Parts: sequence; C-alpha cells; structure tokens
Amino acid sequence: MNRPRKPLLPTVITVVADAVVRKIFGGQPGEEAGPLPGQNRQGLAEKLLVYGVCVEEWLSAALSIRDLGGRAARLHGHDYKVVLCVEGELKSGVVVDHEILHGILKECVDPFDYSFLNETLGSDNASAEEVARALLDCVVQHLPQGLIPVLMAVCTPRGRCSYIRLKGLE
Repeated sequence: MNRPRKPLLPTVITVVADAVVRKIFGGQPGEEAGPLPGQNRQGLAEKLLVYGVCVEEWLSAALSIRDLGGRAARLHGHDYKVVLCVEGELKSGVVVDHEILHGILKECVDPFDYSFLNETLGSDNASAEEVARALLDCVVQHLPQGLIPVLMAVCTPRGRCSYIRLKGLE
C-alpha cells in the first residue's frame, strides 16, 4: 500500500528560512531559536521583507553552444522570456514606475532580439547563462539609484537560467 508522501517544499522553505535567520542573527543550524535577542516580530519582518517589482520581455534568437556538442552545437533558435525583478524602498508608495523598469529591460533586450547570439555575445557558447549575465550587466548600468536587481531569469518553455540574490545572504 502506497502511503502519501509529505510535500518537500515546506521542508525546503523551513531550511532556507532557518539559514536566513541564523545568518542575520547568529546561532547554529538546528538550535532552538526561541525569542530573538532584541528583536520583535516586526523587527524581523523589516530585516527580511522588502518591496520588489518584476517586469518581463521576450526575445527570439539563433545560437549554438559549440562546447556541448550534439544538438546544442548545431545552429538552432529559442524564444526566451526574460524576467527582471528589483527591490528597493517605497517612494510615493512605489518602488519604481513599472514603465521605467520595463523600458530599461527592453533597451537591454532589443540588441539580442532576432540576432545570432554567438555574434551578439562574442562567444562560441551562447548559453542562457551568458545571455542572463550580459542582460544583467546592461540593466545594472541603467537602473535608478537605490534599486537592487534580485532576479534576472532567461527562460525557454523547458528550462530557466537565473541570477538570484537572497536578502540577508550577501
């Protein structure tokens, strides 16, 4: 008889949350946390929670990842969804105008759209990782002061490559 399995996600969230709290407030993994010295729940929330804004854009491009060999080495194409998330302080009730952030992302994505990524990137291996890195480098140059990029994801229908920064773990 098959017994239902416990979902893994709550366990993963608990482990990550424990690691974040330990990083910020000290202590060893697995220790009984108890009340955090000098911190109330509101103080913890202020340290861990931030406001964020995400925008998306699409690009279509041809590429080859020569070092992988096989099918990836042959000329092929992908439609990529590009997701940019930033965090920052609220000013007038918003982190950043979505139109401004979307304009920055579009400006950085446009040179890649309908291009041969190997030429655009100057690389024999035009991977999603390389696209994410190049897009992030571009976005960072144009972000208004006070905004921190926390996610740059380059996604195909079957996979994703992401740059992620977790607050409190830098």
